[in-house]
Amino acid sequence: TYEHKDNPAQKAFETDTADSKTLFSFAMWQPIQMDAEVYQTVTGLPKGKYTLKVDLHKADAPVSAQLFVRDNGQEKSHTVDNLPDRQWVNDVTLDDIIVTTGQATVGIGYSGQTSRLRVANVRFYLVELIEDEPSEEPSEEPSSETPSEEPSEEPSSEASSEEPGGIMPGDNLIVNGDFEADPIYAQIPTGWMVDSTPFQSGDSVGIMNENKSGNTTKCMQIHYKNPFEMEFYQTIQDLPDGLYELRFQARGYDDQFIIFIRETGYDAIEQNFAPSGGEYSEVYKITNIKVKSGKATIVFYANDEFDSGTIETVDYYVRLDNFQFIYLGPVESDKSELEDALDAVSELNPEDYTEESWAALQEAMEAANAVLQDPNATQEEIEAAIEALNAAIAALEEAEVPGESSETPSEAPSSEAPSSEAPSSETPSEAPSEDPSTESPAPSSKGSVETGDFNNALMFMILLTAAAAVAFVMAPKKRTN
Repeated sequence: TYEHKDNPAQKAFETDTADSKTLFSFAMWQPIQMDAEVYQTVTGLPKGKYTLKVDLHKADAPVSAQLFVRDNGQEKSHTVDNLPDRQWVNDVTLDDIIVTTGQATVGIGYSGQTSRLRVANVRFYLVELIEDEPSEEPSEEPSSETPSEEPSEEPSSEASSEEPGGIMPGDNLIVNGDFEADPIYAQIPTGWMVDSTPFQSGDSVGIMNENKSGNTTKCMQIHYKNPFEMEFYQTIQDLPDGLYELRFQARGYDDQFIIFIRETGYDAIEQNFAPSGGEYSEVYKITNIKVKSGKATIVFYANDEFDSGTIETVDYYVRLDNFQFIYLGPVESDKSELEDALDAVSELNPEDYTEESWAALQEAMEAANAVLQDPNATQEEIEAAIEALNAAIAALEEAEVPGESSETPSEAPSSEAPSSEAPSSETPSEAPSEDPSTESPAPSSKGSVETGDFNNALMFMILLTAAAAVAFVMAPKKRTN
């Protein structure tokens, strides 16, 4: 909007070429004293800190220019005097602009006589998001007359109705995903980081004009003519634990890239893409992203090996736009592993274990069953119940069962009565296997062996009878007359 304060009906401006960073400039000129301004009201702004930059050019008489911001909650301005004649002064800056109202009117004022002021390359971009101030409410409540009651009640009600930080399902939590917060040719977009091999001649990485997405006018271009490796990423902090989905658009000519989702508290997610046709033909999605660490890092990764061109030359080209990281809600709890653990416990026999260890297991089982029956149990509570149950199972101690009592009596007699019973039962069984030669004389000394002595006596009697018979035959006979 252009406004001439002395004569609102007069349109004292012209379009003119400029030797600034843009092709055209807005020129305010009158042959009389002039007090005018050109401005634009920007709406839908997130709460944050912004910067306004313009290029200025004055001709002829001295002129006073003023950069200003209004309707943003904290108006601010910067006056520029003594501009050089017929020379462009680039990047005249008004920074530390705080926007709290969701909108801002930014502009350039002109005051002078018979002079001309040209304005070009106006940029108003987000530097840093400012979070809502949850700390203000607790700080006011304790100062009231009943500090003990109010702080204890309100946080509990807020926690039950909203996620931390007031985040609700459907909210997009990525910063500057459409790259509209930055001027053209900015190499590092607001909210993002770039790690790359050094840029060389022909490489072009940064914000570019884009009219093909249908929703925005800028995009992030990644164009390399030389061997390269790069990561383009953003880390989102203060996320509620839950389920998320990443959405974005990309266009190119079959050049590949990888999107990583890291630092979520779960294993990293990795997915390959290769847009073709040079158009934004679809919205790419990565679903079922679980977060339990309070943050997530979204990474675009590519290198020259992903180039679809010839091996001899590199011509990697991808444009990215409209990144969204959508909070879908809490993760639906998975109780299947807890059910399996309880089923395993049900197959155990309490008589096989000591009463003390079994009682500890029963306590863990009761707690696990309570979590299993709780429809609002979180995944962390489920995992804690499984861990406690498994620990109680591992700590079970076997009891003395009847099958083991036969071993115990066999040991007791040997230790309690070694003198009377042990020799009679153990010695005969061990002696023959160790040294049979020492046991053969023992029975003869006791006179309890029958077989050996009987044979010897029989042989002796046979020999004695035979000798008597021989003696009888050999004895001289008396002659009878």
